[in-house]
Amino acid sequence: MEPWDIRDCLSVKLWDISNCIAISSNVPYDGEMSDINEDQIQKDLDWWTLCQVTTRSILTYYENYLYKVPCRTSVRTSHMFLEEILNRHGIRCYQAFCLEKSVFLDLCHELTHKYDLYPTRGMSVYEEVTIFLMTCAHGADNRLMHFYRVLKAVGKLANDISKPHPEYNEGKGYHRPQHYWYKPFFDISNFSII
Repeated sequence: MEPWDIRDCLSVKLWDISNCIAISSNVPYDGEMSDINEDQIQKDLDWWTLCQVTTRSILTYYENYLYKVPCRTSVRTSHMFLEEILNRHGIRCYQAFCLEKSVFLDLCHELTHKYDLYPTRGMSVYEEVTIFLMTCAHGADNRLMHFYRVLKAVGKLANDISKPHPEYNEGKGYHRPQHYWYKPFFDISNFSII
């Protein structure tokens, strides 16, 4: 960084023109204000105000558009990122994936063992599920093949979860058509016409 770098100026408070008396360089000042032309003082004040506004505009432009401070500078990527999320504070996993840590690990285990989701050459199952969950949870627009692979496995999981009970159509147990819990809703004698 050069000694005259403009970033040094950003931290310095700009000169406040209202606390100073601007005196023209061609008018000698001997301590008495009556000798100084008031028009010249006003011109000098206008000039310094213009300089101050211009300087502030330039510094604001530099700060907003030229001097960029990177926001996410973590060197942790892929597996290191996942390890950081899973091994640190419990809320991090919920913020990233909208799942508790134990539920995330159970989902990965379930998709691996029952729904044929397997690791690829460069990515583990945990990383693939991470991409899928971050895309779904945060609306990220990652369009990767890993997302679609996990989506197929989750689709198979959804088919198994949403299956009705095997005895549903036979009317056994809680699946009886007119269970006593719901009897008042089906009893015609309880209806009254208003």
